[in-house]
Amino acid sequence: MSDPHTVIENFNRVEALAWFGTAFALPFIIRPQSQKQGVSVIAACFGFVLFGVTDLLEAETGGDMPAWLWASKIACAAFLLGCRFHFIGWKNFKFTDRWFLFGVFCLGISVALIVLG
Repeated sequence: MSDPHTVIENFNRVEALAWFGTAFALPFIIRPQSQKQGVSVIAACFGFVLFGVTDLLEAETGGDMPAWLWASKIACAAFLLGCRFHFIGWKNFKFTDRWFLFGVFCLGISVALIVLG
């Protein structure tokens, strides 16, 4: 049977590749309609790269993440949500926006894992 730490490390490395791939693909998938939206897309690419880096750092912890790494992940997620809101415009923001709800859900899971961990 595989060592659980190896599974966690490999999962995090694969997850990092997914975030790097998302950062690379985003400018080709999202077509900005304005310069403001273009800035949001480029900023989001940067955010996804940073999130991927946090996953590579997490892979080295063997599942025992320090608080600063949790804070870094949460900061990346908040930055990505900010990019989303900048892209759609604050006037168009709705609390029922599926990405906002997804972000709140993920934040809740993160906080629960920090508290329970």
